Amino acid sequence: MKRTVCLVFSLLLSFAGPVLAQERTGAAQEKIVRETYRKLELYNAAAQVLENERMGRAVRPENVAVKFELTDFRSGNVQEIMNKSYAELVTLPTGDVVSLTRGGHAQDGGPQEATFGAAWERGQYASVFDPGWTVADVFHFEAARYYNISTYVSYRVTVRLHGRARDYRALALFRDTPDGAPEFWDAIVNGVGSVWEEKRPPYKAKNGILVETSASLDDGGSGDVGDTIIPDDGGGDTLFSSTPLPIWISGDLEEHASGWHGGTAKFTGQCFVVPNNQQRCSWR
Repeated sequence: MKRTVCLVFSLLLSFAGPVLAQERTGAAQEKIVRETYRKLELYNAAAQVLENERMGRAVRPENVAVKFELTDFRSGNVQEIMNKSYAELVTLPTGDVVSLTRGGHAQDGGPQEATFGAAWERGQYASVFDPGWTVADVFHFEAARYYNISTYVSYRVTVRLHGRARDYRALALFRDTPDGAPEFWDAIVNGVGSVWEEKRPPYKAKNGILVETSASLDDGGSGDVGDTIIPDDGGGDTLFSSTPLPIWISGDLEEHASGWHGGTAKFTGQCFVVPNNQQRCSWR
């Protein structure tokens, strides 16, 4: 009898153990997602403070800063969603979307502080993207990027900014290495992954003399942004911007029984402020 009880108990543990472990993992990953969007709220409020200081405006950041409400969390092994439509899990960037502008600030050569500006703009997705793609199709398109994804967290977002709101679905993908960066598939607020990566503290109110901005992160989802500060010579702010330009990608479907081949490249525009309210720009 005791032997039978022990066997039943062991079987229960063998089934319940992985389920409990997955629940703990899902809860921890949900926390990461929530903390990242909260982090974006703080960095965006910091951007408003910096902008108000520079422009001499008395605008309360809480009235214009971006806000997020996250609900309907679901998590599991990524194999569960590989054959699902991408568009079923991630709202496509049509209509109004929120673009992010990453910036930094330092005073008298001190430690840098970060900001993320946010603004509504009209959305679009790359012409090579097929709305009918499955998650597996996206993984195959960038195999080197997604080869070690093991789990996912799906969720619903309501974003509010400047008196407007939009509700949509997004997905976070987690790697099988504990120190691996998550992938945020948020097509309405593009650049959430860069917020997760940001280690500088948010800007705090002060009168600064060094400013840099790195414009829109809407570069096809890579999250690459320029990040350069040029020291001031004492005559005021010196401005430099490094702006990711739209990604170039071209594919060829001819003479392929299945699949396709293509090429892609990224360009960055760089601009310096020069006298008479002019800018000198180049690309690389």
